[in-house]
Amino acid sequence: MIESDITRDANALIDDLSVLTPVHLVLHFASPASSVDYSQLPLATLDVNSKGNEFCARAALRWNARLKRFGEALVMAYVRAKNLDARIIRIFNTYGPRMRRNDGRVVPNFITQALRDEPLTIYGDGSQPRSFCYIDDLVVGIMVCAESEKTRGRS
Repeated sequence: MIESDITRDANALIDDLSVLTPVHLVLHFASPASSVDYSQLPLATLDVNSKGNEFCARAALRWNARLKRFGEALVMAYVRAKNLDARIIRIFNTYGPRMRRNDGRVVPNFITQALRDEPLTIYGDGSQPRSFCYIDDLVVGIMVCAESEKTRGRS
């Protein structure tokens, strides 16, 4: 079987990283998060999610580390085929400091509109349930999930 250039490059990079102290947890968060970014960077978004997940899965296998992130089909394929110790967390409606005012997400939109004394934009008919999570709470939740055996992906 002939590996793609990307796979060879990923394997070479992982081998180069082998001089580092082994890790026990690999986290993949490299992705644009707002709908504005998705529409402006569709190929980059797909690229970082697919290639980034593949790289992280290979790195986690190399060090026998846990893996957590999106790319659920890819991650679950590694769980089933290679017994990768993985966690998948669906991050949704996280808010916190340093969000861009114009990134298209509801919390910055509401705050920006409220500060300008503008009507709040409601998408849809307003009946959709939404939960919101402050970034500090998300980080704690991710770490608890990553360290728990109860949240391990199963084949």
